[in-house]
Amino acid sequence: MLKQKYLIQYLLPLAMTLLFLCLALSRVTYMPVDFFVYYDAARQAFTTENIYAHNIFSGQLPDEGLPFVYTPFTLLLIQPFAWLPPMLAWVAWTFVMLCGLAWALRFLARSISQDPSSKFVIALFLLLSGTTVIAQHLAFGQINILLAVACLYDLAANKTQRISWLPRGLLTGIAAGIKLTPAFFLFYLLITRQFRAAMWMCAGGLGTLAIGAVLFPVNTWHYLSVEILSLSDKVDLGSNFATSGNNSISGALAYFWPDAPLAVKAFFILGVATTALALAYRLHKAQRTLDAVLIAGASIQLLSPVSWIHHWVFLVFIVLRLSLNARTRRWGLTGLLFLLMQPTDLGDWMLTSLPENIILTAIGTALREGLLLLTLALGVVLALRTSSFEISETGTSNPARLPEGQSSKR
Repeated sequence: MLKQKYLIQYLLPLAMTLLFLCLALSRVTYMPVDFFVYYDAARQAFTTENIYAHNIFSGQLPDEGLPFVYTPFTLLLIQPFAWLPPMLAWVAWTFVMLCGLAWALRFLARSISQDPSSKFVIALFLLLSGTTVIAQHLAFGQINILLAVACLYDLAANKTQRISWLPRGLLTGIAAGIKLTPAFFLFYLLITRQFRAAMWMCAGGLGTLAIGAVLFPVNTWHYLSVEILSLSDKVDLGSNFATSGNNSISGALAYFWPDAPLAVKAFFILGVATTALALAYRLHKAQRTLDAVLIAGASIQLLSPVSWIHHWVFLVFIVLRLSLNARTRRWGLTGLLFLLMQPTDLGDWMLTSLPENIILTAIGTALREGLLLLTLALGVVLALRTSSFEISETGTSNPARLPEGQSSKR
């Protein structure tokens, strides 16, 4: 019988990749436009002086093209896929993303010393792949799973789980050098006094910048001097900023309070950022490093100006972490069921198609902003309810702090 780790890490991602290939060949699914922006930008990188001066055009993209909004270093990262034919490249990319999701499942289970049955793991993995976050991630061919996995491994893995020569913070810096949002982890490292990791994170980010400057000097200069100042305008794709697809605090305010003063926006954003960092600090001090990283990671989507549905990978990790622990499983599975409902679309439909009713409006609003509200709710659950065990820095399983007088023995 195959070991569970091989089943999770290889067979299931391969099966899911073949499924998406069949869907693509039968034209049931739409073109993964985000991946083909990466792909075609990488193919044009060495022949186009300024990749940011215009939209990316190809046979796989809409007639009007789409902008490339990532750093010049990303153009180098995508090169191995750019050597493949378009659809084969997307299948390979999808396989990598699904392997990353499978790895996260296994990593989270090991980190809280849980060993769920193979049937439960398979069901959990397949259900996760059907959630609104992961399904859209795979359908669009996004990169966020790869970045989230890099940060999770880099900041939450203990000494027995990580590569000995790889300094903590470096991968997170590289992730921030691909997409700017992981840079928020620098505040987490500083507030928890992980100064060495913070320095390595800065080194990783600056290293990607240096590599980009050497290989793509014009692109790098344009990105730093022009592009970085207008990212929100490009990423929101015009009029979509206030849609349910953008579930960030800024997106919610733009829909419900379009004329909100800047002070109000700053109050909400700074309040959530301060609360998230305070919770992460508290969890880190309680030696719950994994939970601290999950809280910090999930807060990034709340704080970012634009957080499309496929960006909320750390929310999926929190759902996974709660589902794998028997003591918090009901919370995790409730979150999983909620994500399977495609809540943002359902909420939009209720608000626009059903008769006006205070109860229906309240439910529709909650569903429309479902990812935002679910992150807040499960973040509180994660912060307040300890795990049964958490792997220590030495690799041994230590009982989590339990209420006084309660035994950790089962």
